[in-house]
Amino acid sequence: MKFDKTLDVKGLVGRRASIITFNTLEHMLEGEKLRVITNDIAMRESISSNCDSLGYKLLETKEDEGILSFIIQK
Repeated sequence: MKFDKTLDVKGLVGRRASIITFNTLEHMLEGEKLRVITNDIAMRESISSNCDSLGYKLLETKEDEGILSFIIQK
């Protein structure tokens, strides 16, 4: 899937990674897609719930050898 920007937050855990992710989305244009890469398994739930509450679309979630990748559309 194509995306407009990549954000690598590997090594960050907890709220900090989520805050950086959603601050990045806030500065993107409507319809643009952000790819987020993390090794924090807890991000799976926080990304999904934050997308729902903030009106973003979680288009894709992948996991490979402990690395999670999300594509979110603003």
